[in-house]
Amino acid sequence: MKRRRVSLLEVFAAKDARLLKVLLIVYVASFLGATYNHGMDLILHGLFPYQRLNSAVSPFLNAYWTLLTLLDPLAILLLWFSIDLGLVAYGLVILSDVLINYSFMISTKGLFSVINAGQVSKLLFLIFYLCTVRHLHVKSQALQVRRH
Repeated sequence: MKRRRVSLLEVFAAKDARLLKVLLIVYVASFLGATYNHGMDLILHGLFPYQRLNSAVSPFLNAYWTLLTLLDPLAILLLWFSIDLGLVAYGLVILSDVLINYSFMISTKGLFSVINAGQVSKLLFLIFYLCTVRHLHVKSQALQVRRH
């Protein structure tokens, strides 16, 4: 079967795609929340705020976490136009975010520092992503969209 580009709008136009719609709403809502959090950090603390919030943050981490303010909505935008491209972007962002955050937290505050709401929620979203990404790809490719 030839791979085709399926957009978010096509999924929401389909009759029998309830589970896909729910999963995609969770994806979009999670990255909208992340965009909000990073945006608020910028509004409250200025450009590249993370070294001001924690002196142990390197310039690389400061730049990465600030860049997430753009990467999170970019993943949503890609998902809007192409489910598959969006899923790849989501995977890259959440995997890198979890690895970088956990590495930073463990190296600066110890192993048990990762047991907090922010770190646990990122890990849970990564697990959710890993459990649903294949299903989203396969089912979106098989989707029959209503034509008017």
